[in-house]
Amino acid sequence: MLVCHCNSVCEKQIRSTIRSGARCLDDVERACGAGGGCGGCSPAVEEILEHELQLHRASALPPDPLDALELLIAPT
Repeated sequence: MLVCHCNSVCEKQIRSTIRSGARCLDDVERACGAGGGCGGCSPAVEEILEHELQLHRASALPPDPLDALELLIAPT
């Protein structure tokens, strides 16, 4: 889906840019151009950015050590 009409940037390109290290709207704009025209797509780009960063944070979290502890002391 085309998100930035000014610079012809699709959602897939924006997601790829974020997965490659973009962490804010300015990073996305510099890397792929989305949001760098009229700015009308900025809210959509920010929504995609937040979603991708949430996924990144969730996948980067180490396992909770308390979960392992519960397995060790759980009654059988």
